[in-house]
Amino acid sequence: MKRIIVFIIVAICLIVNASTRTIICESTESEQKEEKNLKILIDESRVHAVDEETRHEYIADFEKFVEQLEQAMRALGVHVDLKVKCDPQYSFENLGEPWGFGLIKQSLEDLAEVTIRRTGLLNYPTLMKYDILVIASFNRSYSPGEVGAIKKFVENGGGLFLLADSDSQNNSVSDAFKVTFSDEGITADATAEQLTDVHTFYLHTLSRHTLTGEVETMVLKHGIPIIQYETGLVLGKTSHTAWLDRQEEGLGSQDKKEEEGPFDILLAMEDVGLGRAVFFGGALSFWNSVTMEEHNNIDLFINAVTWLGEPGGPYKQYLPLNEQAQTFLEEGMSLYDTHAFSEAQEQLLTACSLSEQSHDVYPHADSLRILEKAQSYIALCERGLEAETFFETAQTSFENREYETAIETYEAALALYTEIVYAERSAECNIQIEECKRLISLRDQAESLYAQAEEHLNRESGMFDTAGYQEARSLFEQSMEKWEAYGDPDKVTDCEEKIHFCINEISRVEQTKMLIIGGAVTAVIICGLAAFLFIRRRKRHAETQ
Repeated sequence: MKRIIVFIIVAICLIVNASTRTIICESTESEQKEEKNLKILIDESRVHAVDEETRHEYIADFEKFVEQLEQAMRALGVHVDLKVKCDPQYSFENLGEPWGFGLIKQSLEDLAEVTIRRTGLLNYPTLMKYDILVIASFNRSYSPGEVGAIKKFVENGGGLFLLADSDSQNNSVSDAFKVTFSDEGITADATAEQLTDVHTFYLHTLSRHTLTGEVETMVLKHGIPIIQYETGLVLGKTSHTAWLDRQEEGLGSQDKKEEEGPFDILLAMEDVGLGRAVFFGGALSFWNSVTMEEHNNIDLFINAVTWLGEPGGPYKQYLPLNEQAQTFLEEGMSLYDTHAFSEAQEQLLTACSLSEQSHDVYPHADSLRILEKAQSYIALCERGLEAETFFETAQTSFENREYETAIETYEAALALYTEIVYAERSAECNIQIEECKRLISLRDQAESLYAQAEEHLNRESGMFDTAGYQEARSLFEQSMEKWEAYGDPDKVTDCEEKIHFCINEISRVEQTKMLIIGGAVTAVIICGLAAFLFIRRRKRHAETQ
């Protein structure tokens, strides 16, 4: 009989352990988590807790029952030391007390992988691995560094669900999103349908939205208003009969100084960079004591988390960014292969920007690979553009007949074209260099022949000597041929003028020579005729005598 009684008592203990007020008997079991699409991080590194007086008052009756149970067991010869377990924290792990969020966590685990973070400061390397960050209760503010990490997380695709109450406004986080909660008083409504009292009543003013889904009404417990925001959509507010109940004025009844509603309670922001944020002034509305009575509150929480997770956290955002970066990289490489260096560089710079953004969102080897590849091709494009600049400058020098400068510049371009393996342009540079050398040779020959011709032209010669002019003419003609091949019409004209000058001078000398010879012959003839006449006259004179 004694064993039966003990067995019954132990069974009662096991049942009590599973109740809302449980006897300490902790066990651990490993849970196999199936792969879920959403990853939620709940930060409880500074979780709020009920005060000791409230906790003690809450468990007092049960402690009396436990004491009576121990006495009954001792009377049966069984000596046990039973203690009442009561978790004072407003935790998502707390399923047994009215002030925990355990029922919400159970529902979340049906659609998401839930991680509760209990210690340490928040940082971006931690946040970037999740889709959603939930902050539900806190007993001290977040540091500027943590707030910066939270904001970066949201801007990079994450979702923030910030729940505030009169003890945990945490405007240190909400201010980063230009949202401010009231720091005093809680909402009350004596005319609304109440769940327990004027501070826990039904809201019937939820707007239709993807976030609210089919939820049209919910219970608001100890809500605080959102008194300031710049962007976003208000989806929940109190009626105009609500008021802001301040403790110093006396709780439970409205005083003249206490503001009347309606008050904004639920705010959704859709475009915070790549992510989203939801601000709700009523964290206690999701306590076990409320969600056990009103399932709409659980539905609203699940809807909010689902909506927040739609963009996908940073660990998902980097994938489409990498895909875009890869597309621009391939386009840039293709343009580079066609030697469209400027257009290629533009595409590659975009690829770099996207891969850097991807790496900032979620550091990953793929983004680094794309970045390194794009940067290597950008360097090649820069060499190609530099080579093109040299080539264009060389072409200008070539057109201006500055062949020595052109050769130097073509060679600079050739070195770069060879480095980036641009065979067509390399061949073109070599052809142009050879052409420059050919033209320089023609020019030098033409100038040399011209100078020699000038030397012969200026050399002193006899009155009847045309050899200098003849040589000069020949040299000018040879120079003119070179200038014609060189393509300098001004020099050709100059040579032509010199040749005509030589021809004229040769003609002049020849004419002068002919005139002198003709004059000499005439003089000889005249002299001979005069001598003949003189001799003849003397002969006649002699005959007459």
